Amino acid sequence: MPEQNEQPQQDPYVFSRGSLTLTYDQLRKSKPALALIVRNIANGAAIEKNSGQADNKHSDHFRITLDSFQVREVVETLAENAKAQPDEKTGISIMLKALLEDWLALAKRMLEELPPDQRP
Repeated sequence: MPEQNEQPQQDPYVFSRGSLTLTYDQLRKSKPALALIVRNIANGAAIEKNSGQADNKHSDHFRITLDSFQVREVVETLAENAKAQPDEKTGISIMLKALLEDWLALAKRMLEELPPDQRP
């Protein structure tokens, strides 16, 4: 597991409310059960903010509690959705690619945390 003193931007287990909302939006048609789990994370308790951070729900961050199979499903679905975008330079295409990179970073960290005899 990640150390508690890591900054949210450096910890692949931590996602912003906006990232989770976009993930939910991308999953809800093809993977409604998984989308609901993601939405429940975003509706749960946010990571405590430092005293210098604004008390604004849009700046909240959340620790991901999905297992590796669920993270794989998220990555596969986001990759399919990004590939289906007609124009790679639209705002949604760029946001999807960035979101996909965040989920891939989490998947990579999960693989690194596996014992050597369980790694693919």
